[in-house]
Amino acid sequence: MVPHAVARRVNQAKSKMTEFRSLYAPVIERSGLDNIYHCTFHKAGSQWVQSMLTDLTTFRYCGLSHYHLQSRMMRGSDERELRDKTFEKAFPIGNIVSPLYITVDNFKQLPKPDNYRAFFMMRDPRDMMISWYYSTLHSHIAEKDSPMARRRQDLQALTEEEGIRYAIDHWNTVGIFDESLAWKLYADEDSRVRLLHYKDVVGPDKLGAFGTLFVHLDIRMPDDVLAELVEAYSFKRLSGRQGGQTDKKSHLRTGKTGDWHNYFTDSVKAYFLEKNEGTIEALGYTW
Repeated sequence: MVPHAVARRVNQAKSKMTEFRSLYAPVIERSGLDNIYHCTFHKAGSQWVQSMLTDLTTFRYCGLSHYHLQSRMMRGSDERELRDKTFEKAFPIGNIVSPLYITVDNFKQLPKPDNYRAFFMMRDPRDMMISWYYSTLHSHIAEKDSPMARRRQDLQALTEEEGIRYAIDHWNTVGIFDESLAWKLYADEDSRVRLLHYKDVVGPDKLGAFGTLFVHLDIRMPDDVLAELVEAYSFKRLSGRQGGQTDKKSHLRTGKTGDWHNYFTDSVKAYFLEKNEGTIEALGYTW
């Protein structure tokens, strides 16, 4: 229920504050990278991962500030469709750019220093759609007359099953399924880019998954410190609920993978397959 303008100002302040951390937070281990790019799509844990990457502890073990793209824009939000999100100017050196909602082609065209690392957070698109449906319906900030507000109005007039079909159509239109596959293939081709699976960072070996990611990003954090960071941002600590305990109106709705099983009726599955045959298998998931 936080007004959009207030949320924007808070993000701006948080992003700007990271530039002054060197004045009061000594860096213990400095990363050898110029920039880190956290690439993803909406509903793939982007705000959660951003919070971990921009935590003061993370800064002390890499020395990189946070460049929060949305808060640095004139209007504080980017209403362009995914495939239209291009960036002609390079982001400043010495930053973790997070989150960066971008396609593979547009990332390739983004001016970058030679010494960078990137990762793409991959989440089962069925879970992403269900998460998008409920956050659009209930919890996402929706400024008056914005596309989000109009979609919320659309969904309020539909049944749950109709709304999930609406989500399938919307995500096909913006290209989420095709672009997810493009990122999977790109990560196989370029060693500077790593694919991070959402199911791994919320699974039983989440500490190992984040440890592997931080090695890739040259964030030289000791294992015990990383364990404390991961626990600090666990679903239970952030939501007050165990993973799997669902609050449909919360932005932290369920905290588990495979929740799509609860919403994909035979009819919804058939509709999805009609529009996206072979997509799930190509991304490495199963039915």
